[in-house]
Amino acid sequence: MSRYRISLATLLAGSLVAGCTSDNASVTESNDDTVADEPVQESIEFADWVPERGPTDRHAPDFELFNLCDEAPDSVWEKAGLHYHPEISETRIYGTHITCFLGMSEDLTESYSTGQAGNLAITVDDYSMKELEEKREILDIPSDSSIAEVHFRELTATDECTAGIETVKGRINIGDHGKLRGLTLEESCMIALENLERIVLN
Repeated sequence: MSRYRISLATLLAGSLVAGCTSDNASVTESNDDTVADEPVQESIEFADWVPERGPTDRHAPDFELFNLCDEAPDSVWEKAGLHYHPEISETRIYGTHITCFLGMSEDLTESYSTGQAGNLAITVDDYSMKELEEKREILDIPSDSSIAEVHFRELTATDECTAGIETVKGRINIGDHGKLRGLTLEESCMIALENLERIVLN
């Protein structure tokens, strides 16, 4: 269709623009979102240690939380620029979640939640995205993440924004306490998202 429309318009105008072809026209008329999104989606590759993606269901037979803090290779934290500090980074295992805090600085003081660099909460919990949606706990914050169904949640008690994804062994979520460092909630969420992507993607 585009070929004939362009040919007719060119004849009526009485001129031909050099280099304008029907192929170029079809690219121009294509859906920009589709062109931009498809290659990104195809290039996504999760690290081989990441559990299978899928709904988190704590009632499923043999459900067991994945211990991200202890089971991910050390190279994962090195790639993300995160640092282990014994004072804050010991793995904490609770009934509904497993968590640890890794500093965003080699300096312990700077890696406290209120420090200049801060830390990230590395957590796997047994909440499903559907459950959080029903409780209206999912934040409406847009992102251009290449990870499907990534979502944000605010933990007001700790001034923390978490970016999370579901797996069959729990919901992996990375939390940033950016509001304690003077950032907006949205800025804190983007830091959480960037680190989630660094951690779970190759």
